[in-house]
Amino acid sequence: MLRFGGRHFSWRDIGLDWAVGPFGRGLRWRSAPPCPEARYDAGGAQVGRWLFVIAGYGSLDEVIGHADVLDLVTWRWVDRIRIPDAMAHTHSAIASDGKRHIYVVSGQRGAQCRPAVRDCFSYDTERRSWSGLPPYPHARYAPTMQLWNGRLHVVGGSMEDRHTPCARHFSLAVEQGRGTEDAWREEVPVPLAATHRGSALVDDTLYLFGGQQGDFAALPDSPDGRCNPRTRETYFGEVYALKEGESRWRRCADMPIAVSHTDFSTLAWGTSVLLFGGQVRKDPETFRYTLTDVIQEYDTRADRWSIRGRTPFGIKFPICGLQDGWICMTTGQRDKGRGKPTAGKIINDSFRARIR
Repeated sequence: MLRFGGRHFSWRDIGLDWAVGPFGRGLRWRSAPPCPEARYDAGGAQVGRWLFVIAGYGSLDEVIGHADVLDLVTWRWVDRIRIPDAMAHTHSAIASDGKRHIYVVSGQRGAQCRPAVRDCFSYDTERRSWSGLPPYPHARYAPTMQLWNGRLHVVGGSMEDRHTPCARHFSLAVEQGRGTEDAWREEVPVPLAATHRGSALVDDTLYLFGGQQGDFAALPDSPDGRCNPRTRETYFGEVYALKEGESRWRRCADMPIAVSHTDFSTLAWGTSVLLFGGQVRKDPETFRYTLTDVIQEYDTRADRWSIRGRTPFGIKFPICGLQDGWICMTTGQRDKGRGKPTAGKIINDSFRARIR
């Protein structure tokens, strides 16, 4: 329940508008049509007015083999697209050109903690067809990717053991959904190895935000890749920037709250970047996760952070989009309720808020 203006409301109240958090610039969230299927660790990409929610876990034992598409103008779920059999279901790097094509690189195929794959694909939203791209040099879990000046830039992620973070950075030239090179080119590595980062492009500069070291790992000799969740994780608030043509990453102001799992909830907004929610702690004894509901805003020109407001509840790995001044947030894993920030159920809920 949420208390606002002397009244108590349920966040499930359809059509309810509320201001969240004590911050003067807080967003007012409104319920939107739920995604057809609850999921987390899904991929996200926006092409024009359409937000694609791609594959993901239905549960740790079940993966989803399709993408659902939300029209951000009519607020209706309008399409379902089957993914290729060889494509990863979770932990992929995903980016789009914003106009027609979506690119999907590496990630984990299958449920639990099964092995990552090197396979890469592009999707043509007009022809409704998938094409292959040159395989990534190494199988990776949860790297981040941006399409930058005609090249896909993929940074970091976890290595083949799913637990050890990576700092390597590769790029591939693409045009109209096709690779124009036979292989990926190695680029300048990021100073801090991490996975489950957010990233954004602003003023011809690539920014990387937060992330973590450590993750679930497959149990030794498990034939079906069963997960071992009893692993240690460290979270970071470091921010790095790389300008076109430079050979060194620049360290920027640290985030107010160190977070990971903002892979597809990091949005460029003018010269600012917004990060919605995220995962902030894993208890070293109980191995339970703590989530945040804070929206962090980074002013790239002032190199300064502020708190923009809050999401309706603590959440990690939502898929976010921005259209005509409206932010959409859908799916992910939410907390257990008011005063209980530990990770709870997987959701299909969607919300929207006007940003000014």
